[in-house]
Amino acid sequence: DVYKRQEQSQQPGLTQTKFSSSMREDLMDFITKYQNRKFAEDVEFIESKEGEFWIEKGIYTDFKAGITGDDCQERETVFGSNRKVIIPSRSYCSIVLETLNDFTLKILMVAAIASIILNMIVEEDHRETAWIEGFAILCAVALASNVQAINDFQKEKQFQELNKIADERNKFNVIRGGVTQEIHSDNIVVGDIIKIFEGMELPADGFLLEGYEITTDESAMTGETDPLKKSTLRQCIEVRDEIIQENAKNTSDSHSVPSPAMLSGTRILTGEGKFVVVVVLSLIHISEPTRLLSISYAVFCLKKK
Repeated sequence: DVYKRQEQSQQPGLTQTKFSSSMREDLMDFITKYQNRKFAEDVEFIESKEGEFWIEKGIYTDFKAGITGDDCQERETVFGSNRKVIIPSRSYCSIVLETLNDFTLKILMVAAIASIILNMIVEEDHRETAWIEGFAILCAVALASNVQAINDFQKEKQFQELNKIADERNKFNVIRGGVTQEIHSDNIVVGDIIKIFEGMELPADGFLLEGYEITTDESAMTGETDPLKKSTLRQCIEVRDEIIQENAKNTSDSHSVPSPAMLSGTRILTGEGKFVVVVVLSLIHISEPTRLLSISYAVFCLKKK
């Protein structure tokens, strides 16, 4: 029985838990099938697992009351944490060294050193002043690189401060024990029921439980620029069956059938409802180009300001 599988192995000393690592892998497969869907593979996957009931029982939550009991730490141990990885700010010295990697500055430094060496050899009568020209070029390079480094260092500090302010406000309406409460995104765990409203950014991957006219913007995570409709599992199955009955499956695209899958980092454009968290940030793989793009955009905004 999938609901009774245990996380622990037969090795002594491991703490027993009611949660299953295979359930964690299945929930990750659900999100992966959505990201790679061609028709409605994510919907069919959940349908084959006995639907919403499989999720509710597998992660020991209640779709109305949310998590009951004090097992958040245990959930983090099995399913992972939703705490964001803090990117340390660069030191001033590392920024200076990065600035010196500029091709033009490298040429100037080589020319300055060559000038000092050659002038010291050729200018035998004026060796005491022969180094001045090359040294002046090195001073100019040092001045230019430090000015650029100071500018970049200040902008990076501003970016970190803005990030900190935004993170302090990163709280969500979560249902736990039948009570709606504000919880910071770092403390959200698998099984939490989160209320959805227009304009919010999703803190974790989830499965839609209730929703009215929900559309999302997934461009930041998947590159999909069109608004995507989200529906409950029952509604998704109905749309899929209609398409199949009309023999229109071959002409359908990957989003003809709406999905109950909700991706972390996407924004709610319209609608309201609630979803259950199934995968948290520690198990979500965001590509390095995406991470760098978000940082570059923030720095661009600071420069523009």
